[in-house]
Amino acid sequence: SIVSCYVNLAPVYAKMRTLESSSYSLKLLLKADSISKKVEITRSRYLDLQNSLGELYSGEHNYDFSKSKFYRLRNLKLGYQFKDSFIIARACNNLADLYNKERKDSALYYINLGFKFENFSEARARLHDNLADYQVRKGKLLDALKSIHTSLEIMTKSEINTVPTDFQISESL
Repeated sequence: SIVSCYVNLAPVYAKMRTLESSSYSLKLLLKADSISKKVEITRSRYLDLQNSLGELYSGEHNYDFSKSKFYRLRNLKLGYQFKDSFIIARACNNLADLYNKERKDSALYYINLGFKFENFSEARARLHDNLADYQVRKGKLLDALKSIHTSLEIMTKSEINTVPTDFQISESL
């Protein structure tokens, strides 16, 4: 369908990371969103479209907290509606990332909520990454280091021995 073409093409332009390409990507997604209101599309395609709009509005060229939040919350609501833990975990990760960008404590709420619904390693790793961003902002650097460490272990599927002990930290001060 034409909606699928637009949704698949938009990220290609977005990855160019120029003002012009981001604007064109947004134009494609908004056109797809408009068409999706008139023509039936699959649930999966609709969720991808909403996620892509949320992502584009959280990028540097089209940043709009309210619009990004709107699309990300819509996906969270749809995740609950469809009882889909993958969609819920992805929406929570995306909302946590958005709130971290705004330096808002709500990031922690969505991180904790995401941990309740994640059921695959990439989501768990991203939640730990978002948690580390939150912890850095709160000045909890050792906790942030542990969260990054956990994220790396999950993504590499191996044990990484890089977290310093309390003794090593006190010795370096």
